[in-house]
Amino acid sequence: MKDEFPSIMNSELAVQVLQRIAQPSRGNYSTKIAEELHKPQSSISRIIKQMKEIGFVEKGTRKKAQYYEIDYCGITEYWLEVIREELKKIDNERGLEVLDENERKARELNKRFTKIMLNKCEIREKTLQTILFDDFLSSLADKAVEKEDFFQENEFLLPIKDGLVKLLRVEGYPAEFEKALEEC
Repeated sequence: MKDEFPSIMNSELAVQVLQRIAQPSRGNYSTKIAEELHKPQSSISRIIKQMKEIGFVEKGTRKKAQYYEIDYCGITEYWLEVIREELKKIDNERGLEVLDENERKARELNKRFTKIMLNKCEIREKTLQTILFDDFLSSLADKAVEKEDFFQENEFLLPIKDGLVKLLRVEGYPAEFEKALEEC
């Protein structure tokens, strides 16, 4: 699946654009974003167009010029669909059921996490893929290390963890880890 991500998912500039749109003023104009980032307006418009196509931004309600707002529901829908695809690849039917049963909680958690991440000033050299998938999985792992019964208390996160682990797995590393573990 990693190879199938739209190119916009691997763009650091896309994160900077989303951050500008996510600012507390709730939205932004492409010309203003281009000025703030010292980039050509055409580059910013192209990125916004690609993000609109995958449902990450939507047109706002201002009438003067084109105004954009983040579509957190669209981002969350994309995120959930990627996780569902990965669970299907590993035939995790129970995980799909748990995800479906707890979809509202999963959506809310992803929406809040994404909103917090996009409003962090110190995000540099991050891509959308990194924030939506890598950072989310790292945060799950951190909580599981911090609190031993984390997944027992938050069972709805188990299929999300499984889907993200499958998605982000680098071929060969699980086998290498298993081999190293056996040798210990």
